[in-house]
Amino acid sequence: MNDIPSDLRTGISTWSLPDPQTIVFKIKPGLHFLNKPPVNGRELVADDVVTSVNRLFSEPGAWLYAYANKPVSVTATDKYTVTFKFASFDPSLLHNRISETGFIVPRELVKGADGKENGLLRDWHNANGTGAFMLKDYVSGSSILLVKNPDYWETDPLHTGNKLPYVDEVKVLIIPDLNTALSALRAGKIDQMSGITLQDALSLKKTSPELKNGTYLSNSVYAAWPNDQIAPFNDIRVRRALSMAIDRDQLIKDLYSGIGEKLALFVYPSQSKAYTPFDQLPAETKANYNYNPDAAKKLLADAGYTTGIKTQICIDVADPTLQDLSAQLKGYWDKIGVQVTIDAQAFATYNNIRYSKTYNGMILSGWANAAALWNNFDIFRGDHYSNWCNVKDSYWDTQIGKVAATLDENTRYQMVKDLNVYCLNQVWAIITPTMALNVFWQPWFKGVEGIFYMGIYHYFKPFSYAWIDKTP
Repeated sequence: MNDIPSDLRTGISTWSLPDPQTIVFKIKPGLHFLNKPPVNGRELVADDVVTSVNRLFSEPGAWLYAYANKPVSVTATDKYTVTFKFASFDPSLLHNRISETGFIVPRELVKGADGKENGLLRDWHNANGTGAFMLKDYVSGSSILLVKNPDYWETDPLHTGNKLPYVDEVKVLIIPDLNTALSALRAGKIDQMSGITLQDALSLKKTSPELKNGTYLSNSVYAAWPNDQIAPFNDIRVRRALSMAIDRDQLIKDLYSGIGEKLALFVYPSQSKAYTPFDQLPAETKANYNYNPDAAKKLLADAGYTTGIKTQICIDVADPTLQDLSAQLKGYWDKIGVQVTIDAQAFATYNNIRYSKTYNGMILSGWANAAALWNNFDIFRGDHYSNWCNVKDSYWDTQIGKVAATLDENTRYQMVKDLNVYCLNQVWAIITPTMALNVFWQPWFKGVEGIFYMGIYHYFKPFSYAWIDKTP
């Protein structure tokens, strides 16, 4: 396979697959870490990649520590080449496991001379990389201050020869109160703000017409996750009834001001090769997600719940979206005889309940669609920590394994497309519509045009191309 351009944020410029079990990364020579102790601006080399990646897979608590398909070996074959060997092919490793989480750091910040973890990375003052900005200050719950890296390697691809970044600093303000943040945006104290709901966007357009804006579909899709192994949710008829009781079209109109996607789990609309538009789904699948309270009542009766069901749904008390959505769901389910108590908990308790799967009834939570399609389905894999519905489906687990072992990309897309219909038919989770969100920026903020992150988790990368122009 020919070399393919890769994400340069880590210093890796190309990668290749000489065989299904081997990935070879070529590092761009001449990239330097930040000029601060103990690294002092030295060049990024293959040993840094080896150390960083091995830490991700071997350090308890690291992102990939519990990942099953760990590398058999990660080797620096020369100063600028790193070779990964795996026991089996896994297409998700490249752009979801390694690329998404494989941030490369200097080896000095990982291990000491004795080869043991030195803990330096646990102090933000030691943050070091090859990016456009340096972390200068962090105030918990208040702000993050990034300043220009004077030794950054990249030039502007649209303005040949211009050294990046343009701005001297980027300050991220952590403002928990939404109204305070919106006021700061109106007053010109914030250059860009994302994650704004349609209702607030309409208000901003009226009060601050000079602001520029764009709309995007949220990648956080909300669903009610029941424990599918216990009554009444172990009966698919009950799950189908809960789903049929929701008027998703009306929910988009009432809660999301008419803009949203009816069904974006578990394949995102932009993932066009594997996505099936709602109107193209099989009739039996669409029936699970079309509003039909009479059919829902019959399903409950057929399942033996003629006098209704009493249950509860757990939410994060501080999340306004969950508050509004749970109230709407409660109203729909009341109409079919399912009486729901809303259990609002502080986030720490809510999160513990969610991952320990100790909720009584259901938990309402978002699920971020992943970049690698088959990883979207992890949430129903029997051994996955996010299997909130406690699904145990041998066919599903087997097929997910087959997807990961399939070399041909088009075949994988079709397999994912078929699996998506399969899980929608099972109604393991009660899926709600996906909202549209908005990004607003000041007219003097140039070179970004509303982009608030690139790829996966690259929240600060776009700002390396931005500049401020307040000239008349």
